[in-house]
Amino acid sequence: MRIAIVDDEQEMRDVLEQHLRRYSREKNLPLETVPFSGRDALLKVYSHDFDFLFLDVDMPGLNGVETARRIRQTGSNVMILFVTNYAQYAINGYEVDAVDYLLKPLTYFDFSLKFSKALRRWMNREEQYLIVETSGGVQRLPVSKVLYIEVRKHYLCYCMQSGEVFARGKLNEEVGRLKPYGFCRVHRSFLVNLRYVEKLRATEVIVNGQGIPVGRQYSGELMETYVRFLGG
Repeated sequence: MRIAIVDDEQEMRDVLEQHLRRYSREKNLPLETVPFSGRDALLKVYSHDFDFLFLDVDMPGLNGVETARRIRQTGSNVMILFVTNYAQYAINGYEVDAVDYLLKPLTYFDFSLKFSKALRRWMNREEQYLIVETSGGVQRLPVSKVLYIEVRKHYLCYCMQSGEVFARGKLNEEVGRLKPYGFCRVHRSFLVNLRYVEKLRATEVIVNGQGIPVGRQYSGELMETYVRFLGG
């Protein structure tokens, strides 16, 4: 997950990066942050591979709202969170479909609440796809239809609602890609989609009627992640 931070104040960029690192540790969620000192630096290199954008409203020259309009004109659907000194500026966010606004000085508690809300919206928007390389060529798999992924010999087996798909890959890489979508590693050979979990036991999880072993080293994280998942 890539996150752009745009603020002309170095101190604020540092605060946001610190909050994101803490959130990443607490939620065990891989995040990549890319800071920009202003809107010109961002617009020169902006690409659609950013998932979130923290954007200062109060920058000199082209302000945050105008910058957001420029980005929307490129067709980007990046999740925008405005950062501002003044709450009254937040109303302008509706013009560019901003998720929320963060008021300076920014506490971690407020940041965590707002970013969690943005993450839920991001996960619930249009279908996301996995691109995998199978023996028959490259294939797109809808993330929401993946029940679980299992390591079988030298392949990954993507167990779907419609059947099984075998592809080359590493489970560790899929853990990083799929955690934001509600997946959790339960065993060295299994990664499950929590939305399909029917029962959770100490040594086994039932996914779509299929029993999957839970490794001892993964049981604690699984329970914590599942409780958070159920709580939204």
